[in-house]
Amino acid sequence: KKIIFIFMLLLVFPILVKAQLAAPVEGEKAMSIGLKPSFTVSIKDLKAKKAADLFEDFIKQYKGKTKYNKKMTEYFTDNAQIYYVAGAADVDVYTRVSEMGSSVDVSCFFIVNEVFVNSKNNADIAKNAMEFMRLYAVSAERYKVSEKLEDEQKNMKKIESELKRLVHENEGFHKNIEDYKAKIVKAEADIVTNQSAQDNANKSIVDQAKVVESVKVALDALK
Repeated sequence: KKIIFIFMLLLVFPILVKAQLAAPVEGEKAMSIGLKPSFTVSIKDLKAKKAADLFEDFIKQYKGKTKYNKKMTEYFTDNAQIYYVAGAADVDVYTRVSEMGSSVDVSCFFIVNEVFVNSKNNADIAKNAMEFMRLYAVSAERYKVSEKLEDEQKNMKKIESELKRLVHENEGFHKNIEDYKAKIVKAEADIVTNQSAQDNANKSIVDQAKVVESVKVALDALK
């Protein structure tokens, strides 16, 4: 039953992942220098610390320098080269991570040519910023799926170990049956031998009784 469940899970898991992948949302949020245009993606079943770690790993590919401002609980990436967002222009990115119950919100604030990006001042770059957020969300979901896969592989090993134990146990049962069969055959042969010995003993008793009787007769004749 467990194996069937895991197989079914593998079939539906890609659908579940797509269902959980929320689309990025553009808006305005508070950050270290005020209320600014933001791009936010919400990720289910992920802690803020892990989401932040994943974001740092994700943004490394764009060659910027990322620092964490502990006082403002905010990341700042300087001069990132996100070619599909702003072409050859450098992009500065402020990032805030907020845990919301069982989900986490990751909000990015993009600065291109010293201007915070939004749909009003640059629709194309804003659209590309949304794609950046989507790609980050995909990387986070990929991490979650990898963790799920690792867990299920561990479960599979447990099931395989249990199957191995059951097979070994079953082999023991079969061996016991063969041993019992051999003992039964021997016992049946012993019964035959014993019965023959009993018959011989009974015959000997009858013969000996005759001998005893003849001796008695001889004894009586001497009176």
